[in-house]
Amino acid sequence: MSAARRWAVMLLALAGVACLAPPERGYYAPEGEPVRRSIGSFEGDNPAHHMTVVCQGVYQNTVAGEPVRTVHMQMRLAALTSAPVVITARRLAVDLHAPVPGPEGGAGGEPLDPSAPRLGPVTTLRPAEIWSRRTPIQGDLIVEGFSRRSFDLFFDEPAPDHEAPPVAVLLRWQGTAGRRPMAGQCQFVRIADDDPLRPGDDPVGDPAFGLQDGYYLPGAIRLGPRALRPTDEERMHYVFHAPRQGWFW
Repeated sequence: MSAARRWAVMLLALAGVACLAPPERGYYAPEGEPVRRSIGSFEGDNPAHHMTVVCQGVYQNTVAGEPVRTVHMQMRLAALTSAPVVITARRLAVDLHAPVPGPEGGAGGEPLDPSAPRLGPVTTLRPAEIWSRRTPIQGDLIVEGFSRRSFDLFFDEPAPDHEAPPVAVLLRWQGTAGRRPMAGQCQFVRIADDDPLRPGDDPVGDPAFGLQDGYYLPGAIRLGPRALRPTDEERMHYVFHAPRQGWFW
């Protein structure tokens, strides 16, 4: 085989590996909080309610046969009085801040400095699917008085080609707590690729639920179509994807 042909074969092999590699995934921590081994959460409360929000990341998957990029947020909402707490579905949104162009931008996912964040153009998404445990939610997020509920929020957009995950994800909401209006927001910033506390390529710690330090299905895997995974165990949140392993990961 000639040298030129050998080089051609090597380049084709490398291209095949690149195509088989899992799409880049962004992992996030609450803004202003140090990165920890376990997933970080936003905690917000007032006399009427308490809210916990975590960001399960920004990743590529398939929905209804189409490739999409998904922002997965998890929320736990408790009503602390006899009045219901309602988050209006049409008032839920995430703002995605793209990496700043250039060599210092987010191609590698550099961490944000809270005092001078490097935020690029914004893309706003509305919920594509909302689930409460195993139940799909078609309308508002309602929590009756003196109770709590958990929600999985999925925001989808057409999967971009060769675009790094956003450097920041801002979740916004509006609703009511009893008769009083309620509004809020929380921002998560991307964990740098070289951060030693970023979820890595290690096998998940809980194979039944794909968990590693609170992250669902992290590491070097390709996520299959979004669908609720069957299980007999009752949990606050469930897995909505099956991992797909490739030849090289």
